Amino acid sequence: MRRQLSGLLALLSLLLAAGCREALGPAPRTTGSAMAAPSARIASGFELLGMAVLPTGFEVDGTEVGGLSAITYDRRRDCFYALSDDRSERSPARFYTLRLELDTAAGHLSPAGFDLVAQTPLQDLAGQPFATGSIDPEGIALSATGSLFVSSEGDTPKWIDPFVRELALDGTPLRALPVPADYLPRQAGDRGIRRNLGFEPLTVTPDGTLLITGTENALLQDGEPATLEAGSPSRLLVFEITTGRPLAEYIYRTDPVARPPAEAGAFHTNGLVELLALDNRTLLALERSYSAGAGNSIRLFRLSLDGADRLDTSNAGTDIASLRAVSKTLLLDLSELGLVLDNIEGMTFGPDLDDGRRSLILVSDNNFSAEQMTQLIALGVEPTYLLSHPARASKTQP
Repeated sequence: MRRQLSGLLALLSLLLAAGCREALGPAPRTTGSAMAAPSARIASGFELLGMAVLPTGFEVDGTEVGGLSAITYDRRRDCFYALSDDRSERSPARFYTLRLELDTAAGHLSPAGFDLVAQTPLQDLAGQPFATGSIDPEGIALSATGSLFVSSEGDTPKWIDPFVRELALDGTPLRALPVPADYLPRQAGDRGIRRNLGFEPLTVTPDGTLLITGTENALLQDGEPATLEAGSPSRLLVFEITTGRPLAEYIYRTDPVARPPAEAGAFHTNGLVELLALDNRTLLALERSYSAGAGNSIRLFRLSLDGADRLDTSNAGTDIASLRAVSKTLLLDLSELGLVLDNIEGMTFGPDLDDGRRSLILVSDNNFSAEQMTQLIALGVEPTYLLSHPARASKTQP
């Protein structure tokens, strides 16, 4: 499955401004392995439209495609942008442009899988490729004006701050959004993000006015990471896109770790890995739980900010446990899909289906491991279902 398409893909990169569909033309396709499952209605109201897999080690434009931690859909160009979480260690930090072979009339993922169009390096504020270890890219979201927002969760041991920045589609920097001091690691070691548990999700509201990110687990000063017995109080951070300023913060309580590891004391975690805004007050949230030897458990929730306490100067220093968190409604446990789930971390709406349903696209981060895979899953769901489905049983009741 390894191919070198440097010349062709470099040309395609130059054509992206004209639109992804036009850029592809009749060019040879770089596709994922066909693993489309038969369409199946899931009891919770979703429909599995199919799955495609890209084996670890696949290359595009001289870079290894992997670590896809986030994905966003460009409706105007009919293509997706998928962010690699490579910390500029294998190749410069980058995102990939791809098209998903989703038949919107039949409502299933085509056996052709997906087409990788190009890779685009991210640039730092000086307009240079990110230095090795200076970025941990985890979230990507398309703005209403066609730019990209990217989040990095930073690196606490190296005192590298998390950030949220706006980039043009060619990867050049436009601006950095101010991150409140509470999130920044400090050498006292008692405040800020935890290692690998910082800014993971990122979404733009449908009206294009707000950008929302969050931490995978609690800040050091807010509480403990998720355990088998208890969830973790993550934070949601809302920015106003026009000004770039932070508007509000909320507490989001994750579920506990779903299953114990195969061996006592082995690695296990659960956290908030993606957000997808339905409107300015309602979002989808993806939680990914992993336990060594037991695998991944993925759950999709609906969140409402209504009724939740905002963190501001009036309650600064208040015990986080006393604040009302955003409400959660479990919509789907992905174990219901009947698939072996990899490390699902990215989520976006794709093209609308001809019958009026929305497509929901999930992508996995393979950690560049030969034992894992880049997995793209397509689901179909009624838009009204996402907003009106009643609560289901969940371990955590905020």
